[in-house]
Amino acid sequence: MFDEDLDQFFATTEHAIAASYTPSGLSERSINVIFQNEYFEIDSGTVGVEGRQSLLVAKASDIVGTGHGDKFTISSQKYNVVTVRPDGTGMVELVLELQDA
Repeated sequence: MFDEDLDQFFATTEHAIAASYTPSGLSERSINVIFQNEYFEIDSGTVGVEGRQSLLVAKASDIVGTGHGDKFTISSQKYNVVTVRPDGTGMVELVLELQDA
């Protein structure tokens, strides 16, 4: 893990936005995250498949114990956590899926 202070990196005046985080069975709280909703296309030969993959990066200390099914609300959109990828630097990347309405 880096010894860097990640608070500045996750400041909303820098790279981050505020998100509502609800761990399974616990209360909702606000944390700062870096959110990406990247377009992708899978070329399968004749017809490609396209869509978006929603990812967020958070400080590991803000989401200790995060697991599949935990919830985030970002810009009024609700997401479920489907993949948790700690990177060993004090940050965790989460793959999200949009919740059904």
